[in-house]
Amino acid sequence: MPWGVFKQVKARCDDCNTVVISKSDTEWTSCPCEKLRLMGVKSFCRIDGDNYTDLSVMDFSEVPEHKDWNAKQEDKTEDR
Repeated sequence: MPWGVFKQVKARCDDCNTVVISKSDTEWTSCPCEKLRLMGVKSFCRIDGDNYTDLSVMDFSEVPEHKDWNAKQEDKTEDR
């Protein structure tokens, strides 16, 4: 997605109580106990761990409105 939905990708490891903030789209950022790791900056988020709290900050204001989301297939063909 080109809209930069993620303003900050971060999570708290509930094992060592450390807040981890991702710094890269290509490399993992880990907590000291290495039970949590994050990847992603603006357009995606990958969180690997079993015991964490997601603290990521997202902003959908730049995402365009999707029209006809609830339209039925026959409604869409009538517009043509």
